[in-house]
Amino acid sequence: MKVKPLLTASYLAIVMFGGAAAAVAATSYEGSDYSYDEYHLTSGSDMVTCDRESDGRHVYAEYQIGTGERSSVTDGNGANNSCALRGRYASGIIEHRTCEAIDFYPDACGSRVYP
Repeated sequence: MKVKPLLTASYLAIVMFGGAAAAVAATSYEGSDYSYDEYHLTSGSDMVTCDRESDGRHVYAEYQIGTGERSSVTDGNGANNSCALRGRYASGIIEHRTCEAIDFYPDACGSRVYP
């Protein structure tokens, strides 16, 4: 699993520096596009989605937070080396998946992941 080394490194950063390090809990992929939830020790969770394909289609992450509320965050800038972020949910993110919007067809979505 791709996440395990990052979790170990983040855990070590928290232990060694005692600070507000962030840990990625789970990543969902749809092709080269992806989304991940990021937990901050002192302030809650963020949802991040990254469009890594220059194909004219935007990417979004559908997610649910610990209160039961569902939402999404969209990155529509193609492979321009930036991602979209929404968050600081104190209740945490309990599941999410990455989807790519496709005109006139159902959207292509990756697997749901459960941090």
